[in-house]
Order: sequence, then structure tokens, then C-alpha cells
Amino acid sequence: KVLILPIQGHGHSNLTLKNVKAKVQLLGKPMKKNGQDHMDVDKFKLHFNTDRLHIDLENLFNGDKALGDNMNAFLNENWQDILKELQPSIEDALGQTFQAIANRIFHKVLILPIQGHGHSNLTLKNVKAKVQLLGKPMKKNGQDHMDVDKFKLHFNTDRLHIDLENLFNGDKALGDNMNAFLNENWQDILKELQPSIEDALGQTFQAIANRIFHKV
Repeated sequence: KVLILPIQGHGHSNLTLKNVKAKVQLLGKPMKKNGQDHMDVDKFKLHFNTDRLHIDLENLFNGDKALGDNMNAFLNENWQDILKELQPSIEDALGQTFQAIANRIFHKVLILPIQGHGHSNLTLKNVKAKVQLLGKPMKKNGQDHMDVDKFKLHFNTDRLHIDLENLFNGDKALGDNMNAFLNENWQDILKELQPSIEDALGQTFQAIANRIFHKV
């Protein structure tokens, strides 16, 4: 495997995916809650493709620029093999996270009598996120690595805009009224969902971080 490489260093890292295209498969089943019909998502699969993965790891080998430049060049020349190694784990972690988020939405917010089949758009305006990452040293194959045992994420936003299309079998008046109600009460809706979203994203990024730190 490409990622069994003697990479050592303490510094910033940047992994950039170019022209990402994602395909999502969501499968649900009907459920009853408080006498209302809801959907329970029992499968959420995510697959993505990218034209390029750019890797930049700073301060490798105690700041030895020549060794660091050579290692970054090697990683970027072999980006397809590296992505092939990491991609299944990333897709699985993101799929589980978005499944949990989807169910928290469908199980809680949709206690409202919302019915319809159409597109939806939830937009967060001016998002600011704070991340707390705590790690501890670990040994692997005689090398020092970091194990992330806590990854907390908290975000704030100035506004949540909600737009659900084709509600109530296309009844525009009812649909407009429901969207107006949701947007007037966006703070209550976000307050209900935010802890679950933050927890799920924190667990996902912790898993991704450990897959990187344990292997790279």
C-alpha cells in the first residue's frame, strides 16, 4: 500500500479535491410517529469522483526542505493510489453521518404535516465554525503518530433559509404558507437539529483524521 510511508513531521496539511462530483443514494421506508407518517432512512450511500487530489504536507522530517519537497512530489505523483486507499473509508463515514442527519430531520422536524415530492434547499448564511481537536501520541510500526480521541465542532450562522418545493401535491398556497412558517421559525428548527449535526460531523471528521494520521 502506498500509505505505508515513513512520513514524519509536525505542521499544517492541505488536501484539495478538484472538480468533485458526488452521487448519493438514499433509501427509506415509511414509519409512524405520533400518528403521523414519516420516513426512516435505512440506507445512505455516497460515492464521489474527482479530477485531482492535491497534497501539501508542511514541515516534514523536522523541516528538511529537500526531503519534504521530495515526499510531497511523490505523494502528488501517486495521488490516485492514495485516494484509492482512503476513499472507501471517507465515503462510508460520510454516508453514515448524512444518514444520521437525515433521520434526525425526518424524525423530528417533519412532525409538521409536510407532504410532497420535490426538490429541497437548505442554505446557511455566513457560517462560522470552531473546531477542537485533541490527540495523544501512539506508536505504530515503531513510528510516532497521533491518535485523535476527541473532535468537537460547533458552528454559528446568521440565517437558515428553507425552500421545499411541490408541497401538498403542488398546492402553491399551502406550500408557500408552510415555507413561510418554516423560515419564520428557522431558529427553533436549527436549535433542534444543530447538536445532532455537530455531533455527527465531529465523529465523521474524527474518523477521517485518524485514518489519515494512522496511515499517512
